[in-house]
Amino acid sequence: MKRSWQRTAWPALGLASFLVVSSPAGSAEQYLTCRPDFVSCNYGEHFSGTLHWRSVLKTAGDPANGRPAEVIAEDVTVTVADGKTTCSGTMLGKAIKGSGLLAVERGTSMEDAPDQPWYQISASCPGPDGKVPDIMNTDIQTYKQKDTTVFKTLSGSLKDQHPDADPDNGVTGTIQLDWSLTRKGNAPI
Repeated sequence: MKRSWQRTAWPALGLASFLVVSSPAGSAEQYLTCRPDFVSCNYGEHFSGTLHWRSVLKTAGDPANGRPAEVIAEDVTVTVADGKTTCSGTMLGKAIKGSGLLAVERGTSMEDAPDQPWYQISASCPGPDGKVPDIMNTDIQTYKQKDTTVFKTLSGSLKDQHPDADPDNGVTGTIQLDWSLTRKGNAPI
């Protein structure tokens, strides 16, 4: 009897929920697990620490036409305790405070270094208008960073020109993200 196999398209989150990591029989060693929350394999529940996001955008204004200079600033601190995320700070001149979302991913093979382990942290906070946190549309993201501590301490800083800056039209600004997360326990990965 001839069998035919059909290729099945697996949704990214669905596939991760079927993967099981186990240790050899009789071994007391526990491996670091991940959950398919927000991303296909989220290790966020194993970390504690902070992320600090600052964004400043300045317009020169046009006094001749009655437009004053303007400063739009965001200053958000994301506190993580055993994977639970809390946000506080200001966005668009309004205070924010509440539960957020955290995703910590890891892998190997960065674009410029094929065998380099990497990690990426994403966090989302409630908006000043009551917007619910959405991990897929967040400004708070480290992008892929080289992992030099075997996924134990994830820390760094990024600073860049604000994506909405337009110096030719008198709009300047910066964004900055600082982070330091430490993994609890010594489970191998």
